Amino acid sequence: MSARVRFDEETVKHLRLADRRLRTSGPHEQRLRYATCRMTLSNLTRVDSFYIGFFHDDHTCVLPYVFDQDQYYPPDISHYGPHGLSHWIRSSARTYRYADDNGALLNRTVPFGNVDESSKDAIVVPIIDPTSKEVMGQMSLQSLTPKTYDDTVVAAAEWLAAALANAIARDATSPLGHDLYADHPELDSARPTSEIDLMSEVSHRMERIRRAARTVQIAAQESRPSDEIATEAALLAEICVEVQGEVVELLRAKEAAAKARLSHLQAAALRTALTPREAEIAGLIAVDQLTNSEIARHLHISLKTVKTHVGNILSKLGITQRSEIGYVLDPDGEERS
Repeated sequence: MSARVRFDEETVKHLRLADRRLRTSGPHEQRLRYATCRMTLSNLTRVDSFYIGFFHDDHTCVLPYVFDQDQYYPPDISHYGPHGLSHWIRSSARTYRYADDNGALLNRTVPFGNVDESSKDAIVVPIIDPTSKEVMGQMSLQSLTPKTYDDTVVAAAEWLAAALANAIARDATSPLGHDLYADHPELDSARPTSEIDLMSEVSHRMERIRRAARTVQIAAQESRPSDEIATEAALLAEICVEVQGEVVELLRAKEAAAKARLSHLQAAALRTALTPREAEIAGLIAVDQLTNSEIARHLHISLKTVKTHVGNILSKLGITQRSEIGYVLDPDGEERS
């Protein structure tokens, strides 16, 4: 985070309001959280474009919230390379400022919104998991006017990113339902843990769209007043926007559940005298179901080294099949598809 900046009274007022909204928001109010960040910054400075993205893997950033010129854009998925801005944010865990390189890194990213206009100033702030300290995502604000963002705006954006990360982290430890799921987290249906769960949740949301579309169709067939049909069509559009965001959040929830299970398995692996590297590989096999070749690419080691580690893992666990690793380390865990 940038060096400590003393906020003026107006900035404090807006940040305190944002803090209140983020602290009182629930796990299913992610769009409200994102909107709170955007509107707070818009009250402090000029924001022509804004997005919040979360890293899905080493090359993918999921964007659940994108605005350009006050126009909302559907959630998107961005792929980035080793020399781009997203990779820099994730590896450095530092805030990017347009003034640092005159926009060179920013201009390497895929544009969104009105591609005929170029940003003249920008800040991209890392969103850092308060528990693991890993960079989980990024928040970007851009302006069509040069030299828009000073140190105060940077500090405010960094604080909001940290407050957002804290709100997301609280979801996993929320008192609501804590006792219910403490001993059996696998029973929490709000967190999809498999492709089947995800398909079920998406299907449920798509059914809402189907019913709303049917309502508009019936209204048109019955020749209802045009303003009534327009109202119902607007509601349908709002449901579509809502569902798009929810589906992205479902993907993030599934990834979070997978990471939690991976950590659990690796902890169990270490208790069985596996080395840290063997524990890491055991988790990649049990949770991500990676092949030896995929593990070699993922960890940047040779295939021969991976095979040696896998052989050691099987020997130490007293098993002969890779597919048994997850069940030995976590005998009470759910079946994986």
